[in-house]
Amino acid sequence: MLYLSAFSSNFNFVPLCRPLVSLAYPLYASVRAIETKSQVDDQQWLTYWVLYSFITLFELTLLLRYLNGFHSGPMENCSSTAG
Repeated sequence: MLYLSAFSSNFNFVPLCRPLVSLAYPLYASVRAIETKSQVDDQQWLTYWVLYSFITLFELTLLLRYLNGFHSGPMENCSSTAG
């Protein structure tokens, strides 16, 4: 037990929580829903995956716009003052 407590104090489990909650369980539940004959649960999980993809795409777009603006801003200032 001492080894486990020493390991957990050096390892941060927080970054693993989001993928586990947002990907692992829905993937498991989606496979189980596909195996059932009911189409209601299939539609529920399909809706989840569509919304998840839109949210991920939105986050990625915002992140890329931020990084693009962050890196191109200082370079534009340098080129305009040199010329």
